[in-house]
Amino acid sequence: MKILKKIPNSLLFIFTLLQSVNTLIYGQNIGGAATYNFLNLPNSPLQTALGGTVVALLQADANLANSNPALLQAKDVNKLNTNIAVLYGGATMLNANYTTTNKPLQATINTGINYLTYGTTTATDAAGNILNTFTAKDYSIQVAIAKTYLQRWQYGITTKLIGSNYNQYNSYALAFDVGATYTDTTNELQCGVVFKNMGFQLNKYATNKEQLPLNFQLGISKKLANAPLQFIFTATNLQQFDIAYNDTDFNTSIDVNSKINTVQKIFLHTLFGLQVLPTKNVAITIAYNYLRQKELKLYNISNKLTGLSFGATLHNKKYTFNLAKAFYTNNKAYTQLGLGINFNELHK
Repeated sequence: MKILKKIPNSLLFIFTLLQSVNTLIYGQNIGGAATYNFLNLPNSPLQTALGGTVVALLQADANLANSNPALLQAKDVNKLNTNIAVLYGGATMLNANYTTTNKPLQATINTGINYLTYGTTTATDAAGNILNTFTAKDYSIQVAIAKTYLQRWQYGITTKLIGSNYNQYNSYALAFDVGATYTDTTNELQCGVVFKNMGFQLNKYATNKEQLPLNFQLGISKKLANAPLQFIFTATNLQQFDIAYNDTDFNTSIDVNSKINTVQKIFLHTLFGLQVLPTKNVAITIAYNYLRQKELKLYNISNKLTGLSFGATLHNKKYTFNLAKAFYTNNKAYTQLGLGINFNELHK
């Protein structure tokens, strides 16, 4: 016990993190099929505008705890965020979260719910006879906790209770995100790391339990000293190098994805983002997701806009308004809207 007391809290955190990864990563998905893939969808406009996820960003937004719990900040306390996205095919994604503080723990806590409904679907038998209609939905209830260490370090953990209800089929899971950030305010630089969706199914749809969409991510953001610009870089799916999906039947006929070289395989892990900050109350964001562009590429059709996303943030002391659009196809982007309310200033 005397030895343990001499170990800095940061080292204990790193040790706990590695032990958690070693315990929970075993048997998990490291590429290929996984269940609960809705967890990879961005639940807020800023995440959408940044290509789907972000690990390091010099901007206060409690929604970002969904990407990395270590991005949760004390200045987000007593703020409510609501977000809605109208996806393709009539699917709708809703999110709401609220941030509080725990003084005894000296921690910031964000509680939220993500809800994705796919609308009404017709159920048929093998012969095509209509049996009934049903609804399908995925959701997660999560609590993120973040703490500061030695001013520049921030670490956090998110606990998620996950559910899926498809007609008579129901499944539930428990997952954790663990992340950390290092912020150099003098040079306006932030670095981050996060292990996402470490966990397990509590019950199963069929015979075997399924894997969760594990994702190990690194990121860095840098604001320029003499220009209103912030550059954001995120690396995803670092638990496996080659994440290109090779559909042999598809390649046999048109030979599209079989020509991915090593450099392209590296870029499949990357997201590039840029923020323009013309005033302290306005932020304009644009990003490019190379993996999305390659995965959704159609043979012999222009895909120049696929993988592109952009958005805008407008805020004052009381309210924050967010808008984002992301292209999963070349000619149609889905839209996401967000509203934040700062109760600290609302009644002043």
